[in-house]
Amino acid sequence: MSAVILYDGKGGTDATNPLIAWQDGKVTVIVAQAVLATATTIVVEPLRAQLWDGTTGSAPVLYWSDGSSSTLNAAAAQGARAITITSQAVGGVSLGAQADVQGFGAGLPFATTGGGFAFSVGTIYATGTSFPTGLYKL
Repeated sequence: MSAVILYDGKGGTDATNPLIAWQDGKVTVIVAQAVLATATTIVVEPLRAQLWDGTTGSAPVLYWSDGSSSTLNAAAAQGARAITITSQAVGGVSLGAQADVQGFGAGLPFATTGGGFAFSVGTIYATGTSFPTGLYKL
């Protein structure tokens, strides 16, 4: 697994410089409507990336923060507001439960070959409220 971590290198240490972004290729899926134990569809917040393609590898299992789990039945496109499942743990899934699952075709735009990689963007931060052209305060 690869990850890209960006932090503001404004002169402190890794422990004190603010984290800007963390990308590990996983998507957090959030339940938007409580799910009955017999349901085969789960209403979710819009997906930030595609989940599975329906054919590559095994169907992913979503391990929800409420202790339940569900097995994905079909691909779920980025932006989808519902996912279909084949099975889930007894008792359903609670409203607001979350699960992290590998995004399909999401995350890092490259694959490493087992070695490291270098990424340098130079100094891109500014202090105060005045930012150079191309830099935006988030």
